[in-house]
Amino acid sequence: MKLEVQRFSSESNSTLGMLFDVTGKPKFLCYTLEDEFRDVKVSGETRIPSGTYNVTLRTEGGFNERYTEKFGADFNKGMLWVRDVPNFEYILIHIGNTDLEILRVVCWLEIAKHRILLKMGS
Repeated sequence: MKLEVQRFSSESNSTLGMLFDVTGKPKFLCYTLEDEFRDVKVSGETRIPSGTYNVTLRTEGGFNERYTEKFGADFNKGMLWVRDVPNFEYILIHIGNTDLEILRVVCWLEIAKHRILLKMGS
């Protein structure tokens, strides 16, 4: 699977975008919320740079445990983990609705110029 984030709004404390499955014909999946752009990284307050990154499943850690409790082990197979981003670690794609819920992540919004390409696999 190949995923693409198309960012369309970059404000002082957040970045909005849309997530697409671009494996074949592009298919809209959800809206996204990230931290804002910064020239100098501030931990927990800076979005990842545009680029192409691998995505794997992370099956340990607090997010995975909370998702297993919330959705059950039959549904939750792990967190989408964006890998090998320079100067960032443990970037997870998860549910969130405000910039306060973002910490090293790209959030799916439960509500409804730059590109990031994410490739599923190792």
